[in-house]
Amino acid sequence: MLSDPNYGNWTMSSIALEAGIGDLSHFNRSFKSRFGAITSEVRQRSRMR
Repeated sequence: MLSDPNYGNWTMSSIALEAGIGDLSHFNRSFKSRFGAITSEVRQRSRMR
């Protein structure tokens, strides 16, 4: 979903909820642990490509 242009204007929270993730705090912690960056940093990097 992150690389899908149809979701380009969606917030990360909205995407997480759409994907069925109900606990956004847990999602954000898990995301940072897995990718070593917060969601907005990863999103910004993906837009630069």
